[in-house]
Amino acid sequence: MSSVVFEFTADARDAAFRGDQAHACLMDMIRALDPKAADAIHGPLTQSSRVVATGAELDTKAEQPRGHRPFTVWVGPRFHLGPEGVSFYPDDDHCWLRLTGLSDAVSSILARLAKSPPSMVRLGERRCRVSCVFAPPVDHLWVGASTFDELRSRWSRRSVPRSVRLVFLSPTTFKGDAPVRFPEVGLVFKSLLRHWKEYAPPSAQFPDGFEESFLSSVHEDGYEIYTVGPLDLGKDKRRGFVGTCTYSADFGASPSVQSALHVLADFAFYAGVGLKTTMGMGQVLCEEHGPRRKQE
Repeated sequence: MSSVVFEFTADARDAAFRGDQAHACLMDMIRALDPKAADAIHGPLTQSSRVVATGAELDTKAEQPRGHRPFTVWVGPRFHLGPEGVSFYPDDDHCWLRLTGLSDAVSSILARLAKSPPSMVRLGERRCRVSCVFAPPVDHLWVGASTFDELRSRWSRRSVPRSVRLVFLSPTTFKGDAPVRFPEVGLVFKSLLRHWKEYAPPSAQFPDGFEESFLSSVHEDGYEIYTVGPLDLGKDKRRGFVGTCTYSADFGASPSVQSALHVLADFAFYAGVGLKTTMGMGQVLCEEHGPRRKQE
């Protein structure tokens, strides 16, 4: 897993960036680097292919269908996360595109893009000049790298707090008969557990039946959220919530549940939560952890 940030010069006070434009920007960059990889990553989910890194080249192999693409995208103005919360820089003419990869293959592609970035990117009708790229191991709020096994081992070898506090920084919502705009445990962590099951190797998987015991042992423990939007996704506009929510393991919860709470909070940094994470929704940061880079 990895996360990189492309900073570019644009008018941050212009019309808001659209989620579909950010998505298309990523695919354009990948297609210029490796057309075959772009087709595999962006192919229909019902006929998905696995992109397998093989040295400097990429190949594809058929696999079982997946329900979640192995990347997230977010575009917006620069901001600072401080003691008083999020502060945006409205007069700043720099914006950034944040990209994450959940698979080794996509992370490999992002590393190649970071090493040889394009000089210009297109967001809709706007052409933006790339001014800087932040990639692991650079110290940056939204940059990091890890592996599924490393996340599991990090939180299994220590005594951990019962609680984590997640910061939902871009509009977040969940599928339902009506849009769900509240960060309840069953929605947030089912989303994370589903994505973990899709992309984690066998060595890092949680045991059968773990989801039920985890969800029955964790609860919301205070929140401050706001409904915002709608976020323009091109063909669709969606409202969502932003803010913070604290999740706590019940007193007497097993060590495995407490450990998994922190593992999944770290994972949220890369996977996002809820709907449309490939178009800028559901970007999450664990307040206590911050970005976690791979430990050698």
